[in-house]
Amino acid sequence: MKGMVNWFARNPVAANLMMIAIIFGGFMSLSNLNREIMPSMPAKFIEVSVAYLGADPVEVEDRISIRVEEAIQEVEGIININSIASQGLGVVRAEILAGYDLQKVLNEIKVQVDAINTFPQEGERPNVKIIKFKERVIQVAVLADTDEKSLKVIAQRVRDDLAALPGVDFAEMKGDRRY
Repeated sequence: MKGMVNWFARNPVAANLMMIAIIFGGFMSLSNLNREIMPSMPAKFIEVSVAYLGADPVEVEDRISIRVEEAIQEVEGIININSIASQGLGVVRAEILAGYDLQKVLNEIKVQVDAINTFPQEGERPNVKIIKFKERVIQVAVLADTDEKSLKVIAQRVRDDLAALPGVDFAEMKGDRRY
């Protein structure tokens, strides 16, 4: 290594040529880089939530969270299980190993959770779903000098047109009131 540094110190033209080659290579590879404003995040979590109204966090943990954790811990593809017990709600989140089919793991977790027959009678049915990350890229405000019903119809049309664009995963409306 010391000999190579000495050689470049004695031959500044070689060092400059090497620097130019590195810069040229960087510019050539620039067109091949994948650039995204908001990179897509693949879903890799499955969440089981059970409402148990009126129960304190300790009771939710004992009667909901622990039972769900024990039921799904043997499902193939799960690498980590976290749970949160709060007032009236137990949430168990399973992290899925990359390469596993999320739908298959989701179905297996549903089967295991549905097989639990020791949930309290006061608890609601478990809700099992894949967690999808959504990041807002653009926000569009629709304003018009018209009545509220017509404005809502226009906003729904704009939402549907945006959702139909290629590369758009979802579009949603916020701030509208029910009819």
